[in-house]
Amino acid sequence: MLLSYWKRTFRIGSRRWSEEEEEEEEEEEDSFSWPQGTKEDPATSCYELGLIHPHLSDGFFYMDPNQGCPHDSVRVFCNFTAGGATCIEPLPSQIKLSWKPKKKNAPVQWFSQQHAGNKFEYSGLDVVQLRFLRLHSLSSSQLLTLRCSENSSRSAGDTSSADHLVGDTPSADHLVGDTPSADHLVGDSGTEIPSHFTSVSRRGYEVEVSVTVRGGTELHRGDMQLLPVRDVGVEPTVCSPTVSEITAVLGPLCFL
Repeated sequence: MLLSYWKRTFRIGSRRWSEEEEEEEEEEEDSFSWPQGTKEDPATSCYELGLIHPHLSDGFFYMDPNQGCPHDSVRVFCNFTAGGATCIEPLPSQIKLSWKPKKKNAPVQWFSQQHAGNKFEYSGLDVVQLRFLRLHSLSSSQLLTLRCSENSSRSAGDTSSADHLVGDTPSADHLVGDTPSADHLVGDSGTEIPSHFTSVSRRGYEVEVSVTVRGGTELHRGDMQLLPVRDVGVEPTVCSPTVSEITAVLGPLCFL
C-alpha cells in the first residue's frame, strides 16, 4: 500500500514537473529571436544569416563566430550572391612597393620590408574569431592583383602605356601557368603558400593571383591555416626594367 502511494506520488510529481518544463520551453520559444546580423545580435556566419533571412541583399553585417559575448563581433561583408560568403577586408587593402630593378637572380623583394615589417591585417579579426570562422567554413579564398607602373620620366616620344608587364601587350589576356611564378605569398601560418593552391592569370597590364584552400575532412586535416595572406613578395622578372613602382591590391578574405 505504501509502495503504491509513493509510485502514484512520483507519477504525479513527474507529470507536474514535465508540464512545468513544457511551459518553460514554450516561454523560451516565444522569447527566442533569430540572429539579425547586428552588433547587438550577430550571427555566426553569413551563410547562417542567409538561411535564416533569405530575403537579405549583399551588404555589411556583424558576425560572432565564437558565439560568445557580442562585444567582439566582427563587421563583415556578406556576399549572399556567392552563396553566403563571409568576407573580411584587409588593412590596408592596397600597398605600394618602390621597385628597384635588379638582376634576374636577385632575391625576392617583400612588401613588408618597405613598410617597417608591417604585414596585412584584417579589420576586427582576432586569432579566436579567425579560428572559429575556419571551423564554420568549408573553404576560404582571396584574390591578389599586382600592377606595375613605369617611371613618369620616360621620353616624351614613347607613347606606350605607363603600366607594363614583361612580355605583355595591351590586348594580352591569357593564363601564365606555363611560366615561373613571379609572386610569393606568405599565409597566416608564416610559410609561403604552395603554388598548387593558386591560380595565376594576366589581364591587360595586371597579374591576378587567386588562392583557394579547403577545410578538413576525416581523411585530410585541411589547409585553412594558409589564409589570410600576410605578405607579398615579387621576383625581379615580374615587371620590365623601366618599372619604378608595383602596387598590390589585396581582395577580401572570404569564407564559405
